Amino acid sequence: VINNSWGCPTSEGCNTSNFNVMDTVINNLRSAGIVVVTSAGNSGSSCSSVRTPAAIYEGAFSIGATTLNDEVADFSSRGPVTADGSGRIKPNVTAPGRGVRSATGTSGYGTLSGTSMAAPHVAGAVGLMISAYPPIAGDVEAIESYLEETADFIGVGDCGGDETFNNTFGHGRINVANAVDAILNLDVSKGDVTAQPSSETISYTVIVKKTGPYLTFTDSLVSDTIPQNSVVLTSSQPVSMTANGFDWHIGDLGPDQEVELEITLAFSSTASLTQTLTFEPAVASAAHVPAQSSNQPVLNIPLFEISRDIPHLPSDERITLNETTAEIEYTIHVRSPMNTPSVDNVVVTETLPISSTLVSTSEAVQNTAGGFVWSLGSMIADQTASIQVTIQVPLTAEGALPEITFPSTTVKADNAFIVQSLPIELQNSKIWLPLVVK
Repeated sequence: VINNSWGCPTSEGCNTSNFNVMDTVINNLRSAGIVVVTSAGNSGSSCSSVRTPAAIYEGAFSIGATTLNDEVADFSSRGPVTADGSGRIKPNVTAPGRGVRSATGTSGYGTLSGTSMAAPHVAGAVGLMISAYPPIAGDVEAIESYLEETADFIGVGDCGGDETFNNTFGHGRINVANAVDAILNLDVSKGDVTAQPSSETISYTVIVKKTGPYLTFTDSLVSDTIPQNSVVLTSSQPVSMTANGFDWHIGDLGPDQEVELEITLAFSSTASLTQTLTFEPAVASAAHVPAQSSNQPVLNIPLFEISRDIPHLPSDERITLNETTAEIEYTIHVRSPMNTPSVDNVVVTETLPISSTLVSTSEAVQNTAGGFVWSLGSMIADQTASIQVTIQVPLTAEGALPEITFPSTTVKADNAFIVQSLPIELQNSKIWLPLVVK
């Protein structure tokens, strides 16, 4: 970037007969990847007061001056350019130019005013933009466009133009933070999160977009964390598995390019889920681009809750000791999902302890080789159904109650995930009852 806080009036030899010479110089500089920042001049406040090179040229990035109150400085030259008969709008943008503290030409510092104070603000802004994203260096069109498109609207003035581009403020007063943010704008989001009870899977999409009509991001990457105890079943693009999820290596992302990844997750038999699952944010990055995080979608999962009320101690009244056997009474509670209107064809499968036999149940069941099946039909949201079960187990040779493991209870339905309880042990007066999803 070159800052040009000067003008060349006719008294210094610049006139319409040689305007083309400097115009060629400026265009050559632009072709070499150099932003040519020029002060618009201090001949305002009349219109068409941008009248000297290099501010008059199309290839020059001409800068007007504003005050501390975000008003146009009275001295700031205005367009349109009539000196060369072009009628082009100038300045391109404005920047603070009144009462600016600066180094003086001799020594020390002083407060000065002029578009020569405004132009260095813009040259410095170009330097900051290149520092924030080095690959933009040399892309003059992109640099100028980002400064113009992110400038703050201040006003229109009286010399023609509109709110987007006028002969008083140009595209507006520069906003460097907005310009840098626009350069580094890499959007990432998660959406279309759905549960498929029939296949016991969860699907979602990751969408990444390089926003803006300029630049190409390289080495673009998305890292995502998947729910605990889940695995990637399918993906619409190749991914690399990590300890907690996966990496999606996108590579190059061009101007305004959007790419999408569809992910389907399956859960292991020991996966621990609740009826509400909050996803971790996906993180997108690219070379020289800071990491950006996505939203955290929340999914309501149609999930049953199972509890089994089993005696903790041999002295429990629900345990009846006979001469060689014991009868144990326990209760199974099944609670339907709270986040779906109803579930259909609900079936509870109970696996009984080894060496036990089924004595009775409070509801009609179908006996199986290792337990029984209890069919409940349909259940509305947040409905609880219970069944009392009595089993008989043999006593030990010493006539004592043996250690007993109640294997599992499984609940299935047409439109809900399969849920299975973990084993419960009647041993040393201790039991535990976590729930898992198959």
